Amino acid sequence: MDGSFWLRAATVVGRSIFFYFLLLAGLRISGKREVGKLSPMDLVVAIMVAEGSVMTISNLRLPVWDGVLLIATLIGLEILLSWASIKSLKVRTWVAGHPSVVVRNGEIIEDELRKLNYNVNDLLAQLRGKGYANVRDVEFAILETSGELSVFPVAQKRPLQPADVGVPTQYEGLPLPLVVDGQILYESLKRANLDLGWLKGALAAQGIARVEDVFFASLDTQGQLHVQKRMPLVRPLWQALLHRDRPKPPGEARED
Repeated sequence: MDGSFWLRAATVVGRSIFFYFLLLAGLRISGKREVGKLSPMDLVVAIMVAEGSVMTISNLRLPVWDGVLLIATLIGLEILLSWASIKSLKVRTWVAGHPSVVVRNGEIIEDELRKLNYNVNDLLAQLRGKGYANVRDVEFAILETSGELSVFPVAQKRPLQPADVGVPTQYEGLPLPLVVDGQILYESLKRANLDLGWLKGALAAQGIARVEDVFFASLDTQGQLHVQKRMPLVRPLWQALLHRDRPKPPGEARED
């Protein structure tokens, strides 16, 4: 292999790394999206950006600037349409569509399925996935703009709630993580009006001397600290056998 091969390989690798971080930055700028729930606009942008990036990486005759300009234009267009969707209901409906009621009072709305190109088998499969084998058990089913089906069962089929039997409940709130994978979250400590000394004391009360030995620790709204310790590191069998059979240095040999 001559020098031109290695030069081409290095160029492709360099372009790949560059576009990886460029796309990562572009996704962060455009906002958070759930991958499985992309709108039509998001899907079009994702396909075009991916295709343009691959072409620029693989075709070394194309200047990198062309790919950068393509990605910047598409991401800018998406940000502009997202902003317009927030400001205008008409633009939002045109870009993302609107939710559609496909089941009402246990009856499938055939006309709505036809408009959506959505067949009965797909509807029944999604209902079964939600735990409803009988359409009669569903009061309303709404097909969201993301393609997800929201199901509201009839009163006799919905899960029992504490309010149904008059059982009082207490506010639970969200637990506040304080330690994740041995790392202290100082921002969480500050939010809870606590300090490092309190955390170490609370861990010591549970028999933990080092924060590094904690896999996860969270503080609930009642002030209780819940701690999960790290699992002990287990050597693979071949390493254990290797260390067992390895002869000890002369200085460590036992004297009879």
